[in-house]
Amino acid sequence: MRLIRLVAIALVALVLTVLTVRAAVDTSTALYFANLRALNTGSGQTDLQVPFGMSGQALVDQNFIVSSGLNSVVVGLDGELVPAMPASLQNSMESCKQYVDIGTTYTTYTTECNNDTVGDVGLFLGTPAVDDSFLFGLHSPGRVLSFSISQAAVWDADLVWYYWNGSDWVALSNVEDTSTDFTVAGFNTLAFDLPAGWVESTVDSVASYWIRADIDTISTTTTLPVGTRIWWESGNWWTYVDSIGQNEQISYTLYLGGSTSFQNLHYIFPGTAGITTPDDPSIELGGSFTVEWVGYLDPDSSGDLVNKTNAFRVYWSASGVLTLAINGADITALTGITAAERTVTVASDGTNVSLSVSGVGSISASAVSVTDNGNNWTWVDQGAVVYLERILLGFPIQDVDDTVAEWDAGTLVDTDGVTDGGNGHLELEASGEWNGSTGTVPIGWSKRGGGKRGWVDCADVELGGTCFDGTKALKHESGVNGNVFQLFDASEGEAWSIQGQCQRGASYVSTDHQFVSIEFLDNTYPVSYPSSVISRIDAVECPTFSSVWTSSSLQNQIAPANTVYVSLNLWTYDITGGSFNGFWDAAVGCQCASTPAWPATVGNSLVNPSFELAYPTVGTRVSPAFNVTSVTEVSETSIRWDATSG
Repeated sequence: MRLIRLVAIALVALVLTVLTVRAAVDTSTALYFANLRALNTGSGQTDLQVPFGMSGQALVDQNFIVSSGLNSVVVGLDGELVPAMPASLQNSMESCKQYVDIGTTYTTYTTECNNDTVGDVGLFLGTPAVDDSFLFGLHSPGRVLSFSISQAAVWDADLVWYYWNGSDWVALSNVEDTSTDFTVAGFNTLAFDLPAGWVESTVDSVASYWIRADIDTISTTTTLPVGTRIWWESGNWWTYVDSIGQNEQISYTLYLGGSTSFQNLHYIFPGTAGITTPDDPSIELGGSFTVEWVGYLDPDSSGDLVNKTNAFRVYWSASGVLTLAINGADITALTGITAAERTVTVASDGTNVSLSVSGVGSISASAVSVTDNGNNWTWVDQGAVVYLERILLGFPIQDVDDTVAEWDAGTLVDTDGVTDGGNGHLELEASGEWNGSTGTVPIGWSKRGGGKRGWVDCADVELGGTCFDGTKALKHESGVNGNVFQLFDASEGEAWSIQGQCQRGASYVSTDHQFVSIEFLDNTYPVSYPSSVISRIDAVECPTFSSVWTSSSLQNQIAPANTVYVSLNLWTYDITGGSFNGFWDAAVGCQCASTPAWPATVGNSLVNPSFELAYPTVGTRVSPAFNVTSVTEVSETSIRWDATSG
């Protein structure tokens, strides 16, 4: 397919950012491309953010990209993905105000600027004079304004456009005004260079990033300009440059268009302002919660990963030191953090709270319940992260709180809604039984590839054998590359293990396979799976035609360089696309050097105290097991078992 080249607009502003290894991107379905070039006339620099000026709304309106922007991607000369944040679409104005210099009178037009009522925005009133102004308030810095002008001005006037630098109004640079001082009716745009020193300021009790259209000279006025709607855009496609020498030019390619998404997320470059979330009862943390950030950390920043004033704060208290504060008091701090793309996790179970940074370590303290004080949340401000991939805020969906004696006696209340045969154990089965269609998977697990999955009674296991939990087994009718899996964040050097109890069905042939495996993945997952797999380790396959549940396990598999995720897999598949039935009765994985051996006996319960004794502490990452009735600590993601707190 022939690509159509677009004209690239490049504006260079050099700010601290990052270097991260990325995988090659398949751009063969792109319809258009733009060459992005940045020229550095100063001394050599590394780790930079560079904004390329363009209108995101124009690209959507002219069908170069879809509104999500996911069918776009920036790649380097090596064909690898470059972290980037697309230019925004049109945004509503935070505030609009008309200002009359004589008498210092403000008239607010915010509602009028943001609705479609024709001719309700009075850009200038009465008899305009020098230094009368119209002020446009933006939520964050941007470099494009759009106007729908219903009545063009007929006047002899010159406007000058300003921004506030913290102490004075300063004229914008390289202004391109298609309305020519509001004398052209219809849709018009104002574009300009993004000011380096633009700061938020308060005008008439409203804090915003203000642009001011000021009357510099005026002699006659026949008709006043009137508007219908006003928008603003970021107007920059922020991209990342690893290094650039003096007088060196760097080139990237922006690929656009086509029906294929080149990525499943956009990076966020939060700058100094960060992100503000209004207070909301649904996101109050309380005593049990998980908060997670994935992004490139700047340990020399003085910013916050999050700050809900006097309630919950994670902030850089010193270079390389990340501190957790709850209810206005510092709880704990982790030191020795260096700049890199990392995952930061704060997790509390009501008893202990931990602060963890991937590739660095973790630290714990006694938990403190977070008090709701009604304050807003501010995320990743003052350069706390250079770019952000995601923020996760989660709460336990199950809370098991019983004594060990109750657990072992089988009197624990079953909360999963699936009949448990009277053993009282929590099977962690998803809702729904085998129905011959796509089926279901255990809670906390996902499915990949072909085949059907679902729960069946032990009596329906084809070759027989007693299930460990006495009631259910997971049936997987094979397809091409079919598995159930769990995905975790991971880092180079971590040890991971998995173990599952398996049994093959009667229809097995030589092209069928059933085993556990561990896949270490780079940061292009899931868009480029399976090419995102750095290393895959397969266990010995389950025996054929056996009515005895057999262990398939991997121990102490070490994550290689560039690992970002680990996938713990239960495979059941036929390489030709044929069909056979595999059965899984129990499975568990963990970030640990080994999993203890399964008990040799079979029966109605799986008692494994050695597992509990080996990995009892909060912070050990154990996968949500299924049909494993004695694992008492699952501290990853949304499911936690706690049989020891009473």
